[in-house]
Amino acid sequence: MNELKKSFRRLLPGFVTALAPFLLTGCFTPSEEELSPDITLNELEKKMLAARDPRGVFMHAKSYVQKQVVTTGKKEALVEVKYLAPDKYKIVTLKENRPETAIILNGDSAWAVQYRERRVTPITGWQLSRLKNMYSLGTPDDSYQHLFAQVDLSMVKLDDREYYKMTCIPRNREDAPISIYVGKDSFLLRRMVIPAPYNYQSTIERYGLYEGVMIPEETVIEQNGVRSTSKIYFNKLNADVAPDEFLPPVFPPQDEE
Repeated sequence: MNELKKSFRRLLPGFVTALAPFLLTGCFTPSEEELSPDITLNELEKKMLAARDPRGVFMHAKSYVQKQVVTTGKKEALVEVKYLAPDKYKIVTLKENRPETAIILNGDSAWAVQYRERRVTPITGWQLSRLKNMYSLGTPDDSYQHLFAQVDLSMVKLDDREYYKMTCIPRNREDAPISIYVGKDSFLLRRMVIPAPYNYQSTIERYGLYEGVMIPEETVIEQNGVRSTSKIYFNKLNADVAPDEFLPPVFPPQDEE
């Protein structure tokens, strides 16, 4: 499902975070120098939470709305992300303020929507499993150890900078592992890598402070050789979001319009 793969480019720059889930096939892969970690996984997660959400504002948020501009070459797309606790997500791509595509997650159900074609496609199987994992990375109470079957911690040096690296193994063993790089000094997520079939790499260039929460304000994304830049320009916690926004649209027959 091409639209599902595209959605990860738009989703992850948010709270991942993502982010989430990204030195991939077809991409430039810098060499890593392996180092011994000087911290435990539990300690790292606590420091990451304190760096991102020092006052616990995001942790206790029941919803959020985020808007970003994604630039690919000369093309720009407006992307809107909505979350409603505990398990509802919606990401919409707009053109001229009209929705073009959407990915909706509502508990254990999900759909891909193509508005021009007036088509709604259920997302099932391993694609649903991966989508739920990726969306979970952006929830206020996310924990890598809770989300994944196994998380291996190491420390690496890339381009003369040191990072903590978490290699996250999904519960569905058919899914590819996700590598997460965290700044050694800042304890902020800096990079995510997802191998084939997504061939996804995301690098956070700049953070911004929104309502007391550190948000990845500018992110560079590469997927299958395509490079995009995401810039967040609006972020609102505890926004007014209705539950029925996370249901697929019902398109009337052509002759009823």
